[in-house]
Amino acid sequence: MKKWLAYIFSVFVLFTTTVNAQLFVFNRVSLFEENLSGFITSMAQDAKGYMWFTGTSLYRYDGYRVVTFKHDPNNIKSISASRLETIYIDQNNIIWIGTFGSGLDRFDPATGIFIHYSNKPNDPSSLSNNIVTVIVEDNEGNLWVGTHGGLNRLDKKTGKFTRFLKNINDFNQPEQ
Repeated sequence: MKKWLAYIFSVFVLFTTTVNAQLFVFNRVSLFEENLSGFITSMAQDAKGYMWFTGTSLYRYDGYRVVTFKHDPNNIKSISASRLETIYIDQNNIIWIGTFGSGLDRFDPATGIFIHYSNKPNDPSSLSNNIVTVIVEDNEGNLWVGTHGGLNRLDKKTGKFTRFLKNINDFNQPEQ
């Protein structure tokens, strides 16, 4: 009798698991595809639920339409480049974009203005390199920016960077 109950219970579990399985359906968003030119290099979601994508422009998707932010060489308040590598949204909902060759951009969605940070060869408190590949924020609110020229920590209040570069003479000590 116990074997029959175990058998019936097993069959019941098998059938109810199959019936309750989720079906995933992927829909193509043609409007989104029409607005994209090229490729996507990274994506993030902000506190309002918008999806942000980087590639040959910056794209914001709200589930219905795409807003594109393109580089305009005649507008200093536009995004600084047409080749974007990475994106990060910080705890204050500020969007940080790493570019391939134009440094780091800060975008405040509330104002719609981009602020640019780039390497200045004679300024050790500037970004160490203009190819930005990764951006993260630590639990103290510091923004860490990885470039082809080393790791940088941005002081958001002053806009100055501290560089952590490889010292070829000492493999255990970062150069500051």
